[in-house]
Amino acid sequence: MCRRCCGVGRAWSASELRQKCFSDLHKLWFVLLKEKNLLLTERLHARTTGQSQFRNPMRLRKVKLGMARIKVVLGERARAYTEAKQNVRVLYEKARQEENKKERLAHFEKKMQELSQKKADTQAEAIMKGETEAAPSL
Repeated sequence: MCRRCCGVGRAWSASELRQKCFSDLHKLWFVLLKEKNLLLTERLHARTTGQSQFRNPMRLRKVKLGMARIKVVLGERARAYTEAKQNVRVLYEKARQEENKKERLAHFEKKMQELSQKKADTQAEAIMKGETEAAPSL
């Protein structure tokens, strides 16, 4: 219906734009920018020549809407990237903390073994001294 009355296609939908890669969105942005500049130039020309009405006001709205939707899609991607980056940082930090915890536990166990060995050695020395001192008295 709109095609008949104003001869203008439709604006890009956000769902269509989400399927496009960054380079396609970049190219489309500049196509729409050129179209917008062309239409604004036509509108200015119509105003300066005294024409009562700009030929394609709906076309300009649809170009602006397409550009706005590209910004929305790129914003969504930027937020998703930032969120994913933050999630990776959190996971990395948790893994690093877990590794530090394991290292501290291993160090603690090693120290405990050293202390128990030292205690056993001390007890053995005490027993040996007690036996050697006790032997002459027999």
